[in-house]
Amino acid sequence: VEAAVPYQVEAQNILTGLLAGQPDHELASEFERELAATHENMGELLFQSNENPKTLEGNRQKAAQAYRQAVAIRQKLVRLNPAVTEFQAELARAYYGLANVLATLQQSNDAVLTYRQATTHQFVVYATGPSVHAYVHTLGRYHAALGRFLQQSGKSAEALASFRQARQFLEKPAPTQPGVWLELALVRAACIALDPAQQLQESEMAMQALHAAVAAGFDDPDLLKKATELEPLRGREDFQKLAADLQAKSKKLVWLDDSRKPKRWPSRRAKTCSSFLAAPIGRRSTSRFANGYSPNLLLSNSYRSISFS
Repeated sequence: VEAAVPYQVEAQNILTGLLAGQPDHELASEFERELAATHENMGELLFQSNENPKTLEGNRQKAAQAYRQAVAIRQKLVRLNPAVTEFQAELARAYYGLANVLATLQQSNDAVLTYRQATTHQFVVYATGPSVHAYVHTLGRYHAALGRFLQQSGKSAEALASFRQARQFLEKPAPTQPGVWLELALVRAACIALDPAQQLQESEMAMQALHAAVAAGFDDPDLLKKATELEPLRGREDFQKLAADLQAKSKKLVWLDDSRKPKRWPSRRAKTCSSFLAAPIGRRSTSRFANGYSPNLLLSNSYRSISFS
C-alpha cells in the first residue's frame, strides 16, 4: 500500500492540474472521471491495508474520505449528464465502496443510507437495460451487501427484505458466472435463519445454487468453509459431499526449484508454479462500469486459466 500511494497522489495532481488549466477542454469530463477513479483507488488501497493494527482505524477513516471525494465528483457528472448510464453506474459503485468502509467503521446509519444510495443509482442503470446481466446482477449484489449489514446489525426484518430484493435481481436473468451463482447461494442461505417458515425450501434452493456455481466453474473450497451465510447448510450430507468433492478436485500448486524447471519455461529467479493456475482476471479499468465482484466478498465473476505447456 505504501508503495502504491505516491503514484495515486501523482495521478491526482496531474489530473487536478489538467482540470484547473483547461476546465473547458472537450475531455474535461473524462479527466474528472479519471480523477474520481484515483480517489476510489486510494480508498480501496487504504481500506484493504490491514498489516499494521495501529494504523488500521486511521486508514479506514482516510479511505472513507477518499471515497467521499470520488462520490462528490461523480455526483457532479451525473447532475450534468443524468442520461449517461456509465456515470450513474460509476456513482453507484463509488457509493458502494464508501458504504463498505462505513460499515467496517460501524457508522451504522450512514452505512445503510449509503448502501441505499448505491442501490438507487444502480436501479437507474438497471432500468436502461433490464436484460443486461451486469446491470441486474450488480443491483442484486448491492442489495445483498445491505442485507448482510442489516443482519449483522440485528435488523432481521429489514435484512430479509433486502435479501429478497437481492434474489429478485440475482435470479432473473439466470446467472451464467460462478460468482453470481455463489452470491445467490449465499443470499438464499442467509434467508434460512431469517424466514423459519421457509427453511426447507430455502435450504434446497441454496444447495441448487451452490451446485450451479460449481458447475459454472467455482472452485474455492476454503470459501465454503469460511462463509458464515452457509452455516445452516453445513449439517446437510449433500453440502458435506459437495465440499469434499470440491476439496478433492481443487488444484494444488506444485513449486519447482529453478534446477527442476522444464527448459521451455521462461527463466525466473523465483520458484515456478507448474501444471495449472486458476486466477481472477485483473482489476477492471477504474474509469469504466464494473461487472465484476468486490474483492472483500469472494466474488470474482470471471476466471482465466494459465497453463505452461
